[in-house]
Amino acid sequence: MHDLIDYLLSYVVDDKDYEIILFEDGAQGTIKILTSPDNLPKIIGKQGRMIKALRTFIRAHAHNTDMVYDILVEAR
Repeated sequence: MHDLIDYLLSYVVDDKDYEIILFEDGAQGTIKILTSPDNLPKIIGKQGRMIKALRTFIRAHAHNTDMVYDILVEAR
């Protein structure tokens, strides 16, 4: 899952100025993306479209494993 998020974010953020932290607890998982304040608008997108698309993609990918992931984006 970490590699998938890294691959998708590499097209959104120019200089890999982000850190991905993955927490898993049973069937529940949390993906935390830490980035600089300049990259927050790029990851969230206009009206939240980019982060919604990322959540949809992760939900579809995790469907085979019966995991539920939540994505959080924070500035460092």
